[in-house]
Amino acid sequence: MSLRISVGILVIAASIGCGGEIRVPTVKVAGALTVDGKPFGPASLTLQPSPADPKKPAATGTVDASGNIAFRTYVDGDGLPVGAYDVTLLADVMTLTPVPPVAECKVEVKAGDKVAVDLKSTGKTLQISPVPTSGTATLPSSK
Repeated sequence: MSLRISVGILVIAASIGCGGEIRVPTVKVAGALTVDGKPFGPASLTLQPSPADPKKPAATGTVDASGNIAFRTYVDGDGLPVGAYDVTLLADVMTLTPVPPVAECKVEVKAGDKVAVDLKSTGKTLQISPVPTSGTATLPSSK
């Protein structure tokens, strides 16, 4: 086997790693979340590639109480692949801080830029029904 083929196989094996996945390069970017122009947090964000691309992974953002975002694609703090994303706002799993319903939002990630996620509330309120802690619940029949 030639040296060129051997080196090629080694490079492919190294890029795949133990898990068998090929990782898209990421860039470390700072981020800030605002809702209606005011810093918002704590919260979580999901970022889905836009348009959808099976070769590009989704990412997450963890938002602190001041609205600062730490982005994660593969490991904490690794950032995001360059490109466009659809953003979804979620409650922080540790504090369960309520989040307002917000309009759809897209962001563009470029190397070295700060990612500003400025969400606009829809003015609607979420209706959350209390969950009974005891007793029985009757479900409607499908007749």
